[in-house]
Amino acid sequence: MTLSARPRVGVVGAGAIAHAHVPVWLALGAEVRVYSRGGGHAFAKQYGIEVVTDAADIFEFAEIVDILTPTSTHAEIAFAAIARGCHVVCEKPLARTVAEAEAVVAAAEERGVRLFPAHVVRYFPEYVAAREAIRAKTVGDLVACRFLRQSAAPTSDWFFSEQISGGIIMDQMIHDLDQALWLAGPATSVYARATPDLAIRRMGVAHVSIRHESGVLSHAQGLWGASTLPFAYSCDLSGTAGVVRFDSARTGANRTTSGTGGDHSNGIPRSHGVQAASNTGGDYLPVPTAGENPFTLQITDFLTSLQLDVPARVTPDDGVRAVALAVAARESLLAGQPVVLAVTGSGSVADMV
Repeated sequence: MTLSARPRVGVVGAGAIAHAHVPVWLALGAEVRVYSRGGGHAFAKQYGIEVVTDAADIFEFAEIVDILTPTSTHAEIAFAAIARGCHVVCEKPLARTVAEAEAVVAAAEERGVRLFPAHVVRYFPEYVAAREAIRAKTVGDLVACRFLRQSAAPTSDWFFSEQISGGIIMDQMIHDLDQALWLAGPATSVYARATPDLAIRRMGVAHVSIRHESGVLSHAQGLWGASTLPFAYSCDLSGTAGVVRFDSARTGANRTTSGTGGDHSNGIPRSHGVQAASNTGGDYLPVPTAGENPFTLQITDFLTSLQLDVPARVTPDDGVRAVALAVAARESLLAGQPVVLAVTGSGSVADMV
């Protein structure tokens, strides 16, 4: 499909994440329409776009379908869009199960359309600079990664349903699980623990430990907290010759420390388009601001990839692998023991150790 000069984008879903995507599509000159089972009229009015009341009409209109709905609906909507010949942008995770994610990838390949898993953290400048530092061996050989992500707990019930969202590991922590894979390579095993009855308490913490083929060890911590908790994230990457460290909640906390002593920025930005400083409490998502907004960088990459027929930073297989790791972490949590991952094809099949 050759895109129109003004690409036609059909947005499915009008929840919180839609407020991050739609302004970017409009700024890039796209014609946008929205379909939402909840109506979407107030959302459409806010952005001056047309609301579509029949799901079939959004697929008829769109060249690109942007799926921004609860996780358990991603595969169903993706299949419908792909069948109509639409390119697909799908908010993470790509699907609720590995089988569904792999089936969506296969359907897009067979139909000859592009599929873009929306893992926006790959577009945060700090993580990009950290990856470049690792690749350049600025800190020597990577040994360990530590990730922290916190926010006020979401208010919609579906986030706490394991069947619909997959819980905190698949919804929130998949960002850092994907980063672990992006920065340290394929995973061989995973072990997870979490606050008991998190879905009932409506707040809590989860921990996921990952062993990589490279020998690197990663640990991710996710927190859904009180309504006043600010959104924040941090990352510590330790190497044989130094560390890369950044913390969105601390001013000037982004730094690289080499083994020879002294701190230097090494190109890791001290500010970017999504800052915890703008989150005064109660936020479930980062607040987009001017400048290098990661949502703008992400969607621009997707659109450029389509227009030039080149790979995007996030591939369909990346989406599958993130789902596979999150599913394995959930299995570990339920079983109370590690899960070993054997890479097969485009994803990973988890088997109990």
